[in-house]
Amino acid sequence: MESDFKEIIERIRGRRMELGLSYQDLADKTGMSKSTLQRYETGFIKNIPLSRVEALAKALRVTPEYLMGWEEKAESPVMDEETLQMMSEAFSRPEMRALF
Repeated sequence: MESDFKEIIERIRGRRMELGLSYQDLADKTGMSKSTLQRYETGFIKNIPLSRVEALAKALRVTPEYLMGWEEKAESPVMDEETLQMMSEAFSRPEMRALF
């Protein structure tokens, strides 16, 4: 069980660093405090509620299953809200539809 948790915190830390996010950036995206996120990554807090795993996954653009170690693929197939908004705006313009 301990090694499973180490894998989870390593995936969180690794993905945060891969995206170039500071603890504050991740805190802003998840609504969690910076200190809580640091405690998760250091292993000080060993119980991450499911709702927080989901929030972390969304902010890190991965699936909750990836964070939990149940799948190997890191990238989430779901686009972030900003990308969806940009696509929607572009698609609504007749001259841009050819791109799609």
